Amino acid sequence: MIAWIVSNAANIVLSIIIAAIAVLAARYIYKKTKSGGCVGCKGNCHSCHNKNDSNDSK
Repeated sequence: MIAWIVSNAANIVLSIIIAAIAVLAARYIYKKTKSGGCVGCKGNCHSCHNKNDSNDSK
């Protein structure tokens, strides 16, 4: 078991780092949407949604 961990240490460390980044990103998105903010636009969310709706109807 120890030999397997040693031989795959780089993969294990990279997996932990990627998982941590994903958790932090999800936490940021959750907090931002819970506080009423939009994720993916620069602030005025109503104009973003209106622009998307007008582009879909064309």
